[in-house]
Amino acid sequence: PEALARVASNSVLMTKALEKVIAPDGLGIYQFNRACAGQTVFHYHMHLIPQFEGKDIGIHSKQAGDPEQLAAMAEQLKAAIQ
Repeated sequence: PEALARVASNSVLMTKALEKVIAPDGLGIYQFNRACAGQTVFHYHMHLIPQFEGKDIGIHSKQAGDPEQLAAMAEQLKAAIQ
């Protein structure tokens, strides 16, 4: 229960950072259990997936993001969390 509480608490921090840095129109919060449900990494974690009007990426994007853009966004998110 303590670990789950920490995941939930950190997801709130990440949600606020995502809203500040990329300002999505919505945010999908997902947690999958077992392969049939879409789980691909077999430990507990949450997916915080920004959604934008007119752009349906679904739950798992089939298109990889640009590594340089992702690295820059990661730095912005780190700064927003602190």
